Amino acid sequence: MITPKTARLRASDSIDFEVEQLPDGWMIEPPAIGTWDAENRRYTAPDQIAEQSEVTLIVKAADGAEIDRAAITLTPPPPRAKVDTRECRADFKTAAVV
Repeated sequence: MITPKTARLRASDSIDFEVEQLPDGWMIEPPAIGTWDAENRRYTAPDQIAEQSEVTLIVKAADGAEIDRAAITLTPPPPRAKVDTRECRADFKTAAVV
């Protein structure tokens, strides 16, 4: 059994997974997205995420059979607000202090 079953990460975030019993193998699908540290059971998202995608961490038995899996959603950064400073105006009023 692996926990957590799901995770949501942004660029360069990491998450540690727990297992009840150490498996004989791990597999990341697709394999080229992010990095997996099997010794520490830590997945690290890639440095840049252009669009939302999902990575699956699969726990394997010695015979190659799947024991469990976890879904990792990779989330891009929120869009940056575009401000046209040519249209910004400040309106200041003075007041007398008594």
